[in-house]
Amino acid sequence: MTVWLTPVQIAGLPGLPRSVFGVRKKAQSEGWQKRIRESGRGDKGFEHPIECLPVEARLHLASRQATVTPP
Repeated sequence: MTVWLTPVQIAGLPGLPRSVFGVRKKAQSEGWQKRIRESGRGDKGFEHPIECLPVEARLHLASRQATVTPP
């Protein structure tokens, strides 16, 4: 199962721009895969698969996930 993240979730991760605009610009210039995300409020935006992120960002997310303990 692929994990998809919004530019808001990606901004500030290691090796990536700190702003949402910067993430969108980097994603476009590097040709990241994307899909349209629709929220329940009718908002639309893009999401990117975690595989598009640099290794250091993926490692950071994996370590953060590992610290969450299941219920």
